[in-house]
Amino acid sequence: MDIPANDGRELPAQNVCALCGQLLSEKETAYCVSHAERLDGRYFCEEHLRRFSACPAVRGYGSF
Repeated sequence: MDIPANDGRELPAQNVCALCGQLLSEKETAYCVSHAERLDGRYFCEEHLRRFSACPAVRGYGSF
């Protein structure tokens, strides 16, 4: 799925948060790529990464 950008170009879906659809920064995208196994290959914005990291099931894997 591609999300249209404001300037008319198309962005791949991995550049948006899986929960809120917010466009991700390079830092957020890089973090999600490097932690793909823990995040089940999904991409999240910083706010949702923090919520995910607060989950007791994944605590101890580091934080954003």
